[in-house]
Amino acid sequence: MAFTPLIAHKASHRGKQCLRIFVNKEWAPILKCKVNHRRYFSTAEDADRFIAEANQRLADFCKGNGTFTDYELTTFRYLLQLVDGDVDKIIKAVENYKEPDVATPAKKPRLVKVVARHYLITRNLYGILRDTTLPTTRYEVRKFTQKFGDRFIGEITRNEIQVWVGTLKLKAKGKKNVMGSVKLLFDHAVELELRADNPAIGIKLPKISQAAPERFTVSECERMLVAGVRHKLPFLLPLVVGLFSGARPGETRRTSRQDISLAEERINIPGANSKTHQFRWVRITPLLKKWLEFIGKKGNGRLVPGGNRDTYEAWRQQLAEAAGLKDSWKYDGLRHTNASFDYALRGDFHTVAANLGNAPAISRKHYIAPATEAEAKQFLALTPEHILALVAKENADGKKSVAQNEP
Repeated sequence: MAFTPLIAHKASHRGKQCLRIFVNKEWAPILKCKVNHRRYFSTAEDADRFIAEANQRLADFCKGNGTFTDYELTTFRYLLQLVDGDVDKIIKAVENYKEPDVATPAKKPRLVKVVARHYLITRNLYGILRDTTLPTTRYEVRKFTQKFGDRFIGEITRNEIQVWVGTLKLKAKGKKNVMGSVKLLFDHAVELELRADNPAIGIKLPKISQAAPERFTVSECERMLVAGVRHKLPFLLPLVVGLFSGARPGETRRTSRQDISLAEERINIPGANSKTHQFRWVRITPLLKKWLEFIGKKGNGRLVPGGNRDTYEAWRQQLAEAAGLKDSWKYDGLRHTNASFDYALRGDFHTVAANLGNAPAISRKHYIAPATEAEAKQFLALTPEHILALVAKENADGKKSVAQNEP
């Protein structure tokens, strides 16, 4: 092995001129110092003396403590055979090998409440949790920190979590939701190397009796469309997009008019607008196309100004009241209705799920309600022409009723 000679270079240290010598990785074990250690000398004589002593240490090091034992010599010859006599390969192999440092202290323990705060901040900072889901996640994590907040996260056991879940005064679905957030919290702790495992995995939860997803009937859809057209309500456009495409409410309100392509018959859902942060196309069915052409395209702004959730909700409540559905509005009903009738016509979970942006199992469990093919065909008959005819009939009946009541 060839050692690079130690050389003294002129340098400035603490405002004074001096000589500096770098100790590279070859010399570090000989001089028993760190790699790239710097030594400063005020005079050339001191530097030369250090170099002479270093060379003497190298000579002593090369002499060793005596001759090789038979075992050591046999081992070295065997290694030379493995690398075809190339000593540099042996040196590189030894340099690349790193003995586990058992003396390295573990990371400082962190309290559960500290890790939870860091988890929520980072998820919000990187956009993993949206404004709509952050309060729910914060509530679920707080349930856990109220019990274990002042404990070190590395000492929480699976048995403790199992007992704690049983004491929660929540329904089965609520416990499942809370444990989902707790599991992600411990995943975060594992990423930070504060734990080696996730104790929230394998926790037994009560079984949930899954009720069928709720959807609107064809008659209720008809009433919503009639109310929107008759009163020219601003929710009509988000209504037809959600009802006839299956887009999520958040995706609908964040969608821009320029994302709607009638020529390609699809709506662009960018990852920034999607709940799953994944880009996808939502198909524009012939029925939705008729409604989009009927309503017309005005500008390139979002379907709901600024994608504002409060505006969307105010518009929705206005239409629900006009349609007589204020007290019977189904949660995520527009998406459920589209998925239910779409499956009733296609009979293919994969096709329906691809349009919804979910896995087939998720779509089947949470979005598709029972519906007959006959109902689905009635749903497809809710064209602008049909709704306009109903509005005209209502207007005519209203005028006739007024005329009959006049003296």
